[in-house]
Amino acid sequence: MLHKFQVKDLNSQINGQNFIKNINLNLKTGDILIVFGPNGAGKSSLLKSLMGHYNYPITNGKILLDNKDITNLPTDEKARLGLFYFNQNPMELEGVQMLEFFKVMTKHQNQSFIDFFKKINNSMKEVGLKNELLKASVNVGMSGGEKKRNEILQSMILNPKIVLIDEIDSGLDLDAIKMVTDYIDQNKSKWITIIVSHHLDFLKKIKHNKSIVLIDGKIVAKNQKDIINYINNNGYKSFFKKQQSKTLPIACCNK
Repeated sequence: MLHKFQVKDLNSQINGQNFIKNINLNLKTGDILIVFGPNGAGKSSLLKSLMGHYNYPITNGKILLDNKDITNLPTDEKARLGLFYFNQNPMELEGVQMLEFFKVMTKHQNQSFIDFFKKINNSMKEVGLKNELLKASVNVGMSGGEKKRNEILQSMILNPKIVLIDEIDSGLDLDAIKMVTDYIDQNKSKWITIIVSHHLDFLKKIKHNKSIVLIDGKIVAKNQKDIINYINNNGYKSFFKKQQSKTLPIACCNK
């Protein structure tokens, strides 16, 4: 099913200061958007604002999913509507057993316990996690790579409409990175995908069709051809100049 995700003139705050400024996006199922920008540009903050994180309140603008205004819905309601956030640093939930966590997560998916258990087992094999982790607390005692695999496992179980991927490649070895990129590629036709990463080598492996560059919380370029090579060769200096001069370098951007 085709879904639409629109962001209109979105502004949000961090610690009382405007940090995400007039963001506009228009995405549909199958789109993969990569968000580029230097440290502190607002990439992760944008994803958290879209997801409804309490530390990143929206002060202006709208978020629409299939023409429904979801701007001010709480995070759990956005999740139930189909948004999934891949956390940069997945939390440890001491005392919350993985199996019980997945049971609560899927309680709306009318299926028998046997079917549920088969799905969990098969999905765990696919992401390379051991079944005995189902008895452990969520993410407790897991390596960084296992936590990221667990995030992928959760998305496989929930089958979301929109995935917001925040630095999922951080701390992963080469095999795990290949699994992540393959998973994104295999599922891109099912989702709207928005990806943040600092690692251009990782992003080169993602077959994206849309891109934006953030500087100081604003989009200063979008859908530039060969964006990764451009940043590799030039860094973000020209984009900072654009912020100062309000004009864009000729070779920089294709809107």
